[in-house]
Amino acid sequence: MDKWNMYMEIKQLLKQGFSKVKVAEKLGISRVTVYRYLYLFLIHKRVHLVDSISVQNSSWLVLKFLHGAQ
Repeated sequence: MDKWNMYMEIKQLLKQGFSKVKVAEKLGISRVTVYRYLYLFLIHKRVHLVDSISVQNSSWLVLKFLHGAQ
């Protein structure tokens, strides 16, 4: 199972109400690995959020520059 599918399986099981310990047992991985997947993808989401905010701010700055600051 690739990393993305493992992450999605972890999220699905957690959504169904399984504890992180039970998710680990069900998937045959350690509890620490469950936490690592959740942490890594949380960081990944935050990086994309920051990137999108930066792009939005950059676009705003370019428009302000082209139209003159008011």
